[in-house]
Amino acid sequence: MGAPRQPCRRTIPDVLAYLGAIRLLLGAQAVYRGVTMESALTRLTRQALLPSDLTVAQAKCGIRRATRRLSRTRWFHDGCLVRAIALSVLIADRPGVLIHIGFSGGNPGDGEPRALGHAWVSCRGVIVSDERGADVGHAYFEAKQLVVHRLP
Repeated sequence: MGAPRQPCRRTIPDVLAYLGAIRLLLGAQAVYRGVTMESALTRLTRQALLPSDLTVAQAKCGIRRATRRLSRTRWFHDGCLVRAIALSVLIADRPGVLIHIGFSGGNPGDGEPRALGHAWVSCRGVIVSDERGADVGHAYFEAKQLVVHRLP
C-alpha cells in the first residue's frame, strides 16, 4: 500500500496549488478532444503563473481539491490521465518527473475481455500519484513514459 494520505491545509502554497490545479485540469481536458499528450504537456508546461517549489503532498492536495470542485460540473471529465497530466506539470520544476501509461487485461464480468488503461506519475523513480504506490507499477504493463519538465 502507498503512504497514507496527508490532510490538505490552507496555507498560501496550498491555495496556489489548488488554483494551478484547476487551470491544469481544465487544460488537460484537451486530450479528450484529440490533442496529443505531448502537445498538451508542451502547452501546459509553458503556462505562466504556475506555482513553483511545491511539495508533492501540496500538489496532490491541490489536484484532489480541484478535481472534487470541477467534478460538480457537467462538462468536466475526470480521469487518471487528466489528473496525471495536471500533477506532473505542477511538480515538473524538479528532475525526474515521468507520466506512465499502462494497460492490463481485465474481465468486467460480462465475459468480454477488455484492456484496462491507467496513467500515473513518478518522481525520481517513486510513484507519487497513486495511493497504491508501487503496486500500480506491477498491476499494469507499461506501454509509454513521458518525461515532464517546465519549459521557459
